[in-house]
Amino acid sequence: MDALLAWITAHPHWAGLAVWLVAFSESLAIVGLFMPGALLLFGIGTLVGLGHLELWPTLAWAFAGAVLGDGLSFWIGRHYRQQLRTLWPFRNYPRLVNRGVDFFHRHGGKSVLFGRFVGPVRPIVPAVAGMLEMPVGRYLAINLGSALAWAPAYLLPGVVFGASLELAAAVTGRLAALLLLSLALGWLVLVAARLLLRLLQPRARQLVEGLLAWGHHHPRFAALAAAVGDPGGPEARGLAVLAGALVALFALAALAVEAVAGLPLAWDPWLHELLAALRNPLADRLLIGVSQLGDSLFLGIYSAAVFAWLVARRERGLALHWLAVVGFAWLAPELLKHGFQVGRPAPHDAGGDGFSFPSGHAVGATAVYGFVAVVLARALAPAWRWLPYGGAAVLVTGIAFSRVYLGMHWPTDVAAGVLLGGAWVVLLGTAYRVRPFPQPAGRALAALLLGLPLLLALAYLPLRA
Repeated sequence: MDALLAWITAHPHWAGLAVWLVAFSESLAIVGLFMPGALLLFGIGTLVGLGHLELWPTLAWAFAGAVLGDGLSFWIGRHYRQQLRTLWPFRNYPRLVNRGVDFFHRHGGKSVLFGRFVGPVRPIVPAVAGMLEMPVGRYLAINLGSALAWAPAYLLPGVVFGASLELAAAVTGRLAALLLLSLALGWLVLVAARLLLRLLQPRARQLVEGLLAWGHHHPRFAALAAAVGDPGGPEARGLAVLAGALVALFALAALAVEAVAGLPLAWDPWLHELLAALRNPLADRLLIGVSQLGDSLFLGIYSAAVFAWLVARRERGLALHWLAVVGFAWLAPELLKHGFQVGRPAPHDAGGDGFSFPSGHAVGATAVYGFVAVVLARALAPAWRWLPYGGAAVLVTGIAFSRVYLGMHWPTDVAAGVLLGGAWVVLLGTAYRVRPFPQPAGRALAALLLGLPLLLALAYLPLRA
């Protein structure tokens, strides 16, 4: 191990490939039994903490290796099915294969997630999942999500350890407090998303029917009701009217708040100072990367690629709604920012950073990732629809939190942005769900919507580091 770490230190231009190979081998069926991957990744994380390697490229290479290692194991199991038990080297480890089968039967699809972190069955669960014919789309989603957690879980302890003793003494307490706050916030958001979906899902049809009935009794609002809940209602014109009405309603509500309490609110500076007291170099690097997942360039590249694919596949209805998502996410915050002209927190309140209310990052991330969840959930059984919604909620919360932590926005800015983007997702998602559009190819669409941002992040974050 010492020799490998010394080689990585001496050849940093090959470090990415070495990290990928370690993660790939650690995740590969049977091979992972003999690979001291945890120790090696801890050592690699130490090199990051010492400044020999960059954090985000290293995380990206580890993520890619973990995804491909588990993916190859799954493909082997799916290709050979029950013959896997007689295939070398699996036939030499019948107890391990049986343990993996028992583990999969006990935990179902969650075994792929748990298996990432459970030593005795870690090298065999993906192959067993393939052997037992787990659906490819479901496996792909869990594989990608678990690798996102696995890479930092194995690397970040080494990163912290690799920091100098002086720096560690200065930031360890703040880092621990920030980590606990982030984990608690993510857990609360995930639980809230699941409970909210369980509450609203059985009542969704009644809500849509009530909206249509209300529109029929109030002719002035008939166009709005038809745009949301009428399967035969006008699409482009109705969505434009709906977007304008939402922006106007938001502006009126914000004007009322500004008149009563002022913007930013009294609690904004207090929370701003609280998070500023928790700032430390390691968390800064991590949350800058999280923040970039919601910036206009990243979302623009992602959105343009998805729109081009939908047009090429002649998915007219979904393409129109996707365009409505992106157009609203770009235009609405710009109009409102220049209308309210709320300054950013110091030192970003001067220069070319623009105005602050509402947060464009929060509006864009909520609208785009939220609508992705709507599209993915449409193809899932009701019991599993909370997964894309919960995942989107956690990602959006992370992006919104990063903007406040980095001092780019007041807390009210991101709360308002999430509220505005979320309202648009609810309205647009309802309009999309009630229309009789043919469901696009599930696996291809899921691979595009989930895989593309991950691939973009692998290229984008290192370039912006």
